[in-house]
Amino acid sequence: MPWVPLTIDDVATKITGPELDAARSSAKAKNQPDPLPDIIQSVIDTVRGYVLTCANNTVGPSGTIPSQLVETALILVRTGALNRLPVSSLHTDARMKEYDNAIARLKDVAACRFTIEAPTEKGPEQTSAPGPSFTARSKQYTRRDEDGI
Repeated sequence: MPWVPLTIDDVATKITGPELDAARSSAKAKNQPDPLPDIIQSVIDTVRGYVLTCANNTVGPSGTIPSQLVETALILVRTGALNRLPVSSLHTDARMKEYDNAIARLKDVAACRFTIEAPTEKGPEQTSAPGPSFTARSKQYTRRDEDGI
């Protein structure tokens, strides 16, 4: 399975047309751009962060996520988009359960309990935490410096 970008067309499969239109146009300041691309990018960064937490994983090219996590990412995008609207009835129990399950899946990815396919092309991010390094401390004083004490 490849690593893929998320698009607004992908989001349209997880949210109704009127909800999508409202999320993209409501609650905006004058001349504010469409907020959906920023929400999508934030979710992509979040998913990649969870993937990188597991030392067994590598990430694909910038702006992509593993296809196994597209559904999970779309749930997060939908929640982020609908959170912009002052209507709490859009967050049904079923949608909130989906959101909780999506976060649980990402935690499983981070804990290396959910295996994702390695990308064919690796991204620029570091895939593991740096290990500690130690250097010997050099002496500041010699025996000669302590003469007279």
